[in-house]
Amino acid sequence: MKCASNIAELYNNLQPHTILFEKSDKDQYVPLYEDLLNRLRTEITVNQRRDATFYIAGQSGTGKTTAMNFLPDTRLNKKFEIVYLYGRDLFDPNDVDVIDILLMFSFKLIEGKKELGKIFYERLDKIYKKHTGALEEEIKKQRGTSAEVGLDGQLSAGFKFFHWIKAKAEFFSTFKMDSEYRKTTRIFFQFKKLDLLNLCNEIVNKYYESLPTGKNLLVVIDDLDKMRDISQIQKIFIDDRNYINQIACKKVISIPVHLPSLPQFPLGDASTYFFELKLNLNPLRTYTKKVKEEQLKVINKNHDLMKKIVLQRICKNKTLLDDSSIDLAISKSGGLVRQYIRILNHAALKIMTLVGNDGTINGPDIENSLLEERNLLGRSVIGKEKINMLKDVMNHKTPAQDNNLFIESILGNLILVNQNGDPWYDINPVIESTVKQYGTDGNC
Repeated sequence: MKCASNIAELYNNLQPHTILFEKSDKDQYVPLYEDLLNRLRTEITVNQRRDATFYIAGQSGTGKTTAMNFLPDTRLNKKFEIVYLYGRDLFDPNDVDVIDILLMFSFKLIEGKKELGKIFYERLDKIYKKHTGALEEEIKKQRGTSAEVGLDGQLSAGFKFFHWIKAKAEFFSTFKMDSEYRKTTRIFFQFKKLDLLNLCNEIVNKYYESLPTGKNLLVVIDDLDKMRDISQIQKIFIDDRNYINQIACKKVISIPVHLPSLPQFPLGDASTYFFELKLNLNPLRTYTKKVKEEQLKVINKNHDLMKKIVLQRICKNKTLLDDSSIDLAISKSGGLVRQYIRILNHAALKIMTLVGNDGTINGPDIENSLLEERNLLGRSVIGKEKINMLKDVMNHKTPAQDNNLFIESILGNLILVNQNGDPWYDINPVIESTVKQYGTDGNC
């Protein structure tokens, strides 16, 4: 990414879904979470469990993916070979199963390693032959009963899966796009997840044999925090969690933001790191003067870091927006880096449209951008029940009823989770006026 010398270049440098990488974007990277990353690096390094799992949670759009891309430092690179598995390339975030994760995990490790690929496909073939043989025998026993139909379905799914898998890499590139591939694969492996885990671990162990002496494997599994189906989140991270934890290498896994607060989510078997940018004091706490001053230092530091995000994408001798515009965008971001960048991106586009490349962004441009952002998020603020829930959270800063509507609102960034002190909740600043307008009594 090159520094921007005009509004058009700034617009392109502020694409909301751009992810920064260590090799190409060092100059633009702002270390928002360096203290947290250092703690994670230390624990990864000193933890003696080869299969240790580290979960990272945080609101969607807080910059976790970029932070993970800058996780490796001298210590980690010396001790680990680090492999990244980006879910956005392999999964549909609206439709994920632990079977998909185990399959894709193995597939990612065999990429570019011919010998591992040979073992992987041979083992899949053995799983297929073992279970189709058993299914055919069971079908004969169950002939004429209701169980026969289900067994026939599993057998048919097996035939289809291994017809597709002959295409090897082509199957995996199609998996994300084709719901039939996913459905059929899951039917066949539904009762064979342990076989998939064993296959995963065989590939991991063979991978270890290719590493230099003393070097270990660390896999970063990103983008699972973008899952939106609550039942699938429950199934993967609570019901089937052990299948992931038992993959025989160290792994860092992003998870949906609400999971650590659920009583069903066990905290003892893995470390969880919460990524957030604190921009406000906890309204539920009474601060001593000293503690308040300490918290305000953290808040001011975070504000300055967010400011640097845009300034480091602009050439040093150029002024393309003023401080008040940046401050307004930060205050309405809720600490969501992607939302902050999107607000500025919309403003840059508006300036280009009205003035051209020589314009600069000011306060009214941010206000117009916020209106666009409000319209974007406001489409999700529909229905009396949701409006009343959002209004309650806005007024009291406490969780609403632990139901799907509340969790969906967190996953959709309508409600923001804050962890400074006792956890507290607030609505996204962008939709505050919408909630006030449509609240039941109109006087929020």
